[in-house]
Amino acid sequence: MKVTVPLVGRGPKEMLVPLLRMPDWELEPYGDMLLVERMEDPDKTESGIVLPESVRDTWIPRYRVLAVGPGRMLTSGVRAPIVARVGDCILLQAQNNNRAIPIPDRKRETALVGEEAIVAIARDKSGPHG
Repeated sequence: MKVTVPLVGRGPKEMLVPLLRMPDWELEPYGDMLLVERMEDPDKTESGIVLPESVRDTWIPRYRVLAVGPGRMLTSGVRAPIVARVGDCILLQAQNNNRAIPIPDRKRETALVGEEAIVAIARDKSGPHG
């Protein structure tokens, strides 16, 4: 059974309690929130050169957008659409500056982040959005 967890009126701790008990729930971001998963950093270059750990530790984490909320409600009553789209690769502010809410998932590293935490969006020019 898939159930959407509304995020309105709940703090991060209260929101995560039902998710821990119901791992098959579908999570729908609210407002200007995005559901993202951390992308794995490559361990070698395209030509096959293996990269040492010291190089991989300096990279900025990349995230793939899994779901996007409807956008922030403006005082005029109109929603401001979110620029990022499902499937986009995004870069976020430093972890201590953004308010990412980690979502427990056994298979992947996922989190809810606000649109204001995005500092860059990378899109494949040859893909459907290019």
